[in-house]
Amino acid sequence: MNARGRAGDNLTGRKFGNLVVLGRSEKRDARGNKVNAFNCVCVDCGGVTRMFRQMLTERTPSCKLCRPMKANTKSGVRGVVKQGEKYVAKIRFGGENRHLGTFHSLREATAARQNAELTLFGNTLNIRRSLEASGIQIRE
Repeated sequence: MNARGRAGDNLTGRKFGNLVVLGRSEKRDARGNKVNAFNCVCVDCGGVTRMFRQMLTERTPSCKLCRPMKANTKSGVRGVVKQGEKYVAKIRFGGENRHLGTFHSLREATAARQNAELTLFGNTLNIRRSLEASGIQIRE
């Protein structure tokens, strides 16, 4: 391995935060040189993203597609905001915001949000099993 850590940098299967490295990216710069980047899969949402080597650290939280929304301090529930007399539930998944509905009570909006979290993010174990079934061992 050279001083920059490029040659022999086999990170396949290594886990950084919620990202598991699938392998080297074939991306090239404008001059045709290989870029030190890796294709990764997020165990939270299953999204595949390209990350530069220097961005892959133990602190890498998740992919760019499923970064969590900040909790709204007024409602006290992440993804639920109060608009007038009603509550609006939203969730971010796969790089897009999804409107879950407008509700008369905080309890209804919270239930909708929690249901969406289970539906969208509950397949984390399935993603992990699929990776391992395809021969990629996750190294913590």
